[in-house]
Amino acid sequence: MYNREIRKRLSRSLGIILFVFFFGVLGHYFLIGDITLVEAVYVTIVTIGTVGYGDITTHSHIPKGTWRHEAGELFSCLLIILGISAFIYAIGVVTEFVVSGEIQRESRRRKMQQRIARLRGHFIVCGGGETGLHMLRELARTRRSFVLVEQTEERLKELEEEFPDLLFVEGDATLESNLLLAGLEQAAGLIAALPNEKDNLVVAITAGQRRDKLAPGFRIAAKVTNAEAAGPKLRLAGADAIAAPNAISGRRMVAEMFRPAVTTFLDRMLRDTRAVMRIEEATIQPQSALDGLTLAQAQLPQQVGLVVAALRQGAMLVCNPGGDQQLAAGDVLIAIGDMDRITRLRQLAQAKG
Repeated sequence: MYNREIRKRLSRSLGIILFVFFFGVLGHYFLIGDITLVEAVYVTIVTIGTVGYGDITTHSHIPKGTWRHEAGELFSCLLIILGISAFIYAIGVVTEFVVSGEIQRESRRRKMQQRIARLRGHFIVCGGGETGLHMLRELARTRRSFVLVEQTEERLKELEEEFPDLLFVEGDATLESNLLLAGLEQAAGLIAALPNEKDNLVVAITAGQRRDKLAPGFRIAAKVTNAEAAGPKLRLAGADAIAAPNAISGRRMVAEMFRPAVTTFLDRMLRDTRAVMRIEEATIQPQSALDGLTLAQAQLPQQVGLVVAALRQGAMLVCNPGGDQQLAAGDVLIAIGDMDRITRLRQLAQAKG
């Protein structure tokens, strides 16, 4: 709204300048007399610009003592005042337009930083390329808060078209200061998806060195090109998980050949925009409504409409657990369902109060 008002004032100032110009041309043409239209344009520009060459003026073309001479001098004074005033107004509007853009950007950056500072348990995505874009879409679909760290302004503008409420830090993700601005110490995890593998390593090292200051359970995931070469280094740097897009694509293509029904099911689950279905997990907290119950006693199908597909207890994974399976704090329930049901499951698994 503010920029629109500034543009209106810019158009208005241009109109004023054009009006003063044509007013001067017509005035000089009819008042001085014995000059061509081109000379009238020339003397108007000279007068408004206060150059004062003195070759065509009321003194040289109108006899002194006549009313036209006096009127010509007054007209020249008026034209100078109007011309200078119009240009000063225009310069002021242009200056305000330039400065207001900077002020708006700074104000927006400050407000965004305040919103980021209030986040808890969000995820930081480093890199807004094609891989990062798919990550942002998945985080948005599964209703998870996130902050993007991206240094290319053009890319941020493109992403804002798809994510109008995008929270981001414009800058180099390898710098610790930018990760802190993204809320590193309050985040639940960080994903390094930069194009350069070495940059992802630096991000993992930077975040890994602050483990003692980060939230409990904080996880670091990184994208690699060559998992065999860079994977061990990223693990040593602090990455909890690594992903090689080329390897994943290869395994997926093979799966299409041998397990087409399974891949079709997963595709539809991931791509269906009507109902976001995911394989999700919920960790049972101490003194929660599920702590100490068996699966049969928990009655999850009746309460939340979900069936538990697997249960992780420490390092052990129990697939298709029976109704007599005992639940305890720290166990991780793995279920398939839409995000509304998953949210209700997580609420049950949270500590009371």
